[in-house]
Amino acid sequence: MARAQLAPAWDIQARHHGNGKLTLGVEECFMREVCFRDKLQLGGASCMLFFNHLAGYVGKLGGKRLRLASAEPGQERCIYHVSIHD
Repeated sequence: MARAQLAPAWDIQARHHGNGKLTLGVEECFMREVCFRDKLQLGGASCMLFFNHLAGYVGKLGGKRLRLASAEPGQERCIYHVSIHD
């Protein structure tokens, strides 16, 4: 449901690993476009703000808390490694 509601500004692919771990891949990203246009660093405060928004939104939908383990910002795709908590 979250993927559909966030499209087309963000194209998010989620992969649940079954052990309380989740990987979120972000292809199309409105924030990445803004960073390129305004020459802002990828992986900076804007990316963390985006992740926190996404984690809160997805967490509310699923009744779980998401905690960022690591982030890999990239020119074509950003990847967030997340742990899932009750």
